[in-house]
This record gives sequence, C-alpha cells and structure tokens, in this order.
Amino acid sequence: MTTKLIKTLEKLREEIPTLRAGKRTDPKFENWENKTIRTIKNIFGDDSIEYGQFSRVRYWYDYAGIQIEKMPRIEYEEKHFKNGLEKASLLLDDLIEEAKEKQENLQQPNSITFKEKKIFISHSSKDKEIGKEVINLLELMGVKPTQIIFTTADGYGIPLGSDWVEFLRKEVSGEGMVISLLSEEYFKSEVCMLEMGGTWVLSKFHIPILIPPMSFSRLNTVLKITQGLTVTDKLKWSTLKSQVESFFELDPIPGDVWEGKRDAILSRIVKLLSTE
Repeated sequence: MTTKLIKTLEKLREEIPTLRAGKRTDPKFENWENKTIRTIKNIFGDDSIEYGQFSRVRYWYDYAGIQIEKMPRIEYEEKHFKNGLEKASLLLDDLIEEAKEKQENLQQPNSITFKEKKIFISHSSKDKEIGKEVINLLELMGVKPTQIIFTTADGYGIPLGSDWVEFLRKEVSGEGMVISLLSEEYFKSEVCMLEMGGTWVLSKFHIPILIPPMSFSRLNTVLKITQGLTVTDKLKWSTLKSQVESFFELDPIPGDVWEGKRDAILSRIVKLLSTE
C-alpha cells in the first residue's frame, strides 16, 4: 500500500460529482469505475472484503420494459445511476479512511519485526579452516557476520546454553539458507548427519559445497540433483554470489573487485587442501 494509491482513490472520489449528469454507458464513467476497482484491488487485494464490497455496487437496475413507480424508464435509470454513485462515494470515504489507518500503522516504528535472513554453514569440525574461508567469501558478497551461523568459529556460533536444534529451527526455517560443506569427514560425523537431516526439512534453500576428494558421483540421489559446487570452482562461486545477492537483497560489488578477492581466498583454500 502506498500514499500515491490512497491519493488516487481520493481523486477518484472527488470525480463523482462530475459523473452524476452522465449515464452508466458513458465512456467517462466506465473508465472511472475500472480505474477505481483497480486501485482498490492494488491497495487491499483482489480477495479482500473491501474489493468485494465495491465490486458489488450497482449503478443500474433491470427495468424489464415496464414502468415502475410510475416513472419513465430514462428517469428510472438516472435514479439508480445516481443512487449507485452515492453508495460508491460513501464506500470510498470508508475505504480511504481505512487505507490511511493501515498506512499509519505500517509507518509506526517497531510496528512490524522483520526476521533477518541467515545462512547456516553445516560442516565437520575438521573442515573448520576451509569453513572460515567460505565465511570470507560470503562476507565479501555483502552478507553480515550476524547473518552467518558457523558453530566452530568465535562470533558465528550458537549462543551458550541454547538448544541447538531449537535455535536452528528458529533461525533457519523458511527464509534461511543452508550451505553444507560436504567432505569425507562430514559423512563420518553423526552430528553432521543430524544437522543435514534437520536443516533439509527446515530450509527451502540448500547449497551443497563439496570439499575434494569428495565428488558428486559419490553422493546419494537427493544430493546429486541439488545444484551445488566444488569449493574451488571459481565460476560456480560467481553464480552463487548472484543467488546470495538476490536472496539477501544485497548491492552487487563490482566484478573486478569480486574476482580478485575471490581468487585470493580460493588460493588459500587450495593450499589448505594440499596440506590435508
């Protein structure tokens, strides 16, 4: 809902007196009615009570070719046309007031609390150093440290004393992103398997990142069909960057800045892999 739409509705209400001298079949009235209905739909939604109420306003009545109340047909049509406009005017008064109240409520500080989207990095503790470099890549993309959950690094973990299952349920469910650093050590860890199962159910957005010598050919069917990448794949990291920017509504960093810093981080990851 915007102030502009409310002002449009006010202007349409002010046009009603200029329509009274016309007829229901006048192009001017038809244009007014269509525009008013569209505006109400945009403000309240096409399944709203407000939209339904205005759509049911009638500016005509089936005369059926007879005189009613001893009134000629043309006068009868004029009467019902004006009556419909009067109903529309009264209803618009109410809708404008209601729209303004909703707009004020939306603008009040702290009236709505938006849940911050987060990334949970599921990993084996033995892949901690590679995980830290993944964090560096995410922060390079523009993701804030407070949006990253990485249990083996200070400042990114689950708060002390928290139930980690409940914490993940609250932070990751629905709008959360899950990155799983899949390595041979990962699949040996019972905790990692529990994390994978839990986050797979909770989150709609999963990104498997493989740590060599793990390969996609060794994964089960479900993981194979989920689009992922190998941790050293430069092009796939750039693809993930675009997805993360869209998911978190981030301002993209220039390509030349991204590529240089990305390559430096990936070089460190390659060195870590060579020492394992």
